[in-house]
Amino acid sequence: MTFLWRTHFVAGAGLGAAYGAVFHQGDPGIMAASAGIGGIAALLPDVDSPHSNLGRAARPVSDVLNFALGHRGFLYFLLGATVVLALAAFAALFWAPSGAVWSLLVSALAAGYLSHLLLDALTPGGVPLLWPRGGSTSLPLVRTGSFFERVVFLPALAVAVALVVWGVAK
Repeated sequence: MTFLWRTHFVAGAGLGAAYGAVFHQGDPGIMAASAGIGGIAALLPDVDSPHSNLGRAARPVSDVLNFALGHRGFLYFLLGATVVLALAAFAALFWAPSGAVWSLLVSALAAGYLSHLLLDALTPGGVPLLWPRGGSTSLPLVRTGSFFERVVFLPALAVAVALVVWGVAK
C-alpha cells in the first residue's frame, strides 16, 4: 500500500519549499512555486494506478500504464524515476523562460517525486527499486490509511515541514 495522497502532497510540497528556501534565498514566490511543483510531483508515481486520485484524473494514461507496467513498477524503479525526471528536464528546457526557472522546475519536481518513493519505502509494501528483478525495499513503520498515518504522521509531517521552511526562510 502507498501513503494517502495528502501525505505525499505535504511531503513533496515541503521538500519543494525547502529547496526554494535554501537555493533561492528564501524568496516567498519561489518557495510557493516550488512547494506547488513538489506537491504535485509527489503524486506522479501513482499515475500508474487507476485507483489513485491522479490516476482517476488521467484515466486513459493511467489505464495504459497500469496494463503495461502495473502499479509500483517502472515509475517506482530507480531507473524509471531517472527517466521520468530526465524527460521533465528535457521538456523544461523548451518551456521554461529562463535557466533559473528551469532549475527550479526540475529540482522541485525531483524533490517531490523522490519524496513519494521515500515515503512508500516506509510502508509494508515497500518500493521495488530494482524492478523488474523483484523484491522491495521497505522499512515498515507506517500502515497506509491507518490511525497513525492520519492522526499522528501526517500532522507531524506538516508541522515539521512548516518549521523547516520557516527556519530556512528566516
